[in-house]
Amino acid sequence: MNQPTRAVYCALIGGYEQLLEQPAALESSIPFICLTDDPTLTSETWDVRLIQPEFPLDRVRSARVLKIRGHELLDEFQETLWLDNTVAFIGDPGELLDEWLVSADLAVPRHSFRENVSAEFAEVVTLKLDDPARIFEQWGHYMVVAPLVLASEVLWTGMLARRSTVAVRETMAVWLDHVLRYSRRDQLSVGIALATARHEINIVAIENSASRWHEWPRSRGRNILAGERVAQNPLEVLTLELEQAYRDLDAASIELVDIVKKRESRILECELSILDRESSIRELEASTRESVAALNATLASGSWRITAPYRWSVGRIRRMLSAREGSSGSSDSVGSSSDDSSSRDRKTQSR
Repeated sequence: MNQPTRAVYCALIGGYEQLLEQPAALESSIPFICLTDDPTLTSETWDVRLIQPEFPLDRVRSARVLKIRGHELLDEFQETLWLDNTVAFIGDPGELLDEWLVSADLAVPRHSFRENVSAEFAEVVTLKLDDPARIFEQWGHYMVVAPLVLASEVLWTGMLARRSTVAVRETMAVWLDHVLRYSRRDQLSVGIALATARHEINIVAIENSASRWHEWPRSRGRNILAGERVAQNPLEVLTLELEQAYRDLDAASIELVDIVKKRESRILECELSILDRESSIRELEASTRESVAALNATLASGSWRITAPYRWSVGRIRRMLSAREGSSGSSDSVGSSSDDSSSRDRKTQSR
């Protein structure tokens, strides 16, 4: 099997920092290519290639285009390894590409110290690495269209291994679209791009600070003022506070709607209970009316009137029998008392 054509590459645009030399390149047969807009740049370990930046007045996004989409100078290579200029590579890039791309066309390391993508958004705002209004807009849009991505693990894009396929290029195009539309911080949007992928992805579990392949961060002469920090002016602060107020208002509205729904549900339950009780009362009233009507019909019937003397006679006989039984009981009690008295008198005389 023929070995694929391979390259390691980075990009240095706008004089943001000095090029980090890669001693590993001196021991590798794989070329290390640096894409730059600086015609004076030279290197002992990189093959420096002069290119025209995509956006001459946007240094950061011009570098992101090269990182994500690549460049026509790389079209001859079937597999590439991207290195941020702050990553010092150690080891053999060929072995890394063999390992990372053994069962996938794209390999990205896992972020080793950020909880999820939402936490990455918060960190970017805290460090002022981009316009807060743009970041919160992106976060809000993702909350609507891809909330699961915000809760997913963060990926560290300091190193990217990929195979040049149509599917991988489609994924990179989606990623670049988000970087150009929203924040230039590519780690905020790589997850939503990979969610659309039609190819296998290898999420590599390594420590971001150091592994058997790299050390990070390593930089030379970084110019912070020319870098990615964004100062917050009063208008940005006001915009941020206004957006937060809108979010608070939305949350309060949702809570209020929930309370109203619960109260309406309780009112409906009470109304249904009242209706059940009213129905029971109506049924009882109907039953009572039927009983009264039946009683009245019985009292008004001819048979009831004809048997009235017999009922009166039976009642009188019962009362007479009851009176007689009561009289008989009293006589027995009197007789018993007389017998007891005579017995006592006889005993007295014998003495």
